[in-house]
Amino acid sequence: MARRKLITRSLGVLELLVGVGAVVGGAALALAPSGALLRMPLDLLDGTPFHTYLIPGLVLCLVVGGSNLMGGWLALHQSWSTAVSAVVGGLILLGWITSEIVLIGYRHPIQLVYLLCGALILMVGAALPVSDRPA
Repeated sequence: MARRKLITRSLGVLELLVGVGAVVGGAALALAPSGALLRMPLDLLDGTPFHTYLIPGLVLCLVVGGSNLMGGWLALHQSWSTAVSAVVGGLILLGWITSEIVLIGYRHPIQLVYLLCGALILMVGAALPVSDRPA
């Protein structure tokens, strides 16, 4: 039981870190769709369906950030839904970063870091048993 608690707390911290980063980064893109706040040139979006960073910023902030913040909160509170939320959050993060790499290419090592974080969140969530579910 102590091992599960350590694993779920570590998972929660990782999800919260990912979530905060996604909310902050996404909000910066949504607030300055030109990419100026993060010094991201608009020409990175050439060949993508986007002309500004507004939509990607909103998705990053609300979907990627929101799912991982919720997952982190659930994990830290030892919720019975920790496993499911981790799988969902991991899949969303993997989908986000994979789409980013496909659309704009591999640009920075942080993309690999987030890809690995998404895989880790997904695998830990899949390995955790769904237990202590309320009747």
